[in-house]
Amino acid sequence: MSLVSLLALVISLETAVKFVSFGALTAFIFVNLSVIGQKYIREKLRSPLQTCQYLLFPLIGAGFIGWLLSLLDASALLMGGGWVAFGALYHYLRGFSLRPSLELGQPTSAQPPAAGIRADRLG
Repeated sequence: MSLVSLLALVISLETAVKFVSFGALTAFIFVNLSVIGQKYIREKLRSPLQTCQYLLFPLIGAGFIGWLLSLLDASALLMGGGWVAFGALYHYLRGFSLRPSLELGQPTSAQPPAAGIRADRLG
């Protein structure tokens, strides 16, 4: 049984709903920011129409979602913010373990297996 599922024994349904709401809203903010980062910044799609699509609309969406987040109570924001910070730290630290190895011919966890081949049948 998952340790996270054991939280159901100690938190109320209302608190769980607040966590889910925080998580969903935060995910949608990151989706909007990812569109800006990928399309507007990296791919430099900056015509007037593309600026609306890949900068203006995602900023409006992120702002609206930020407003919705501000309506959550302080405990949901504090605990949800802690989860976001933990996830960011985990992502940062895990990035070090996914760096390609220096040995040639050795598959790394950063390289996906070829299409249609199961990872347990490689090498």
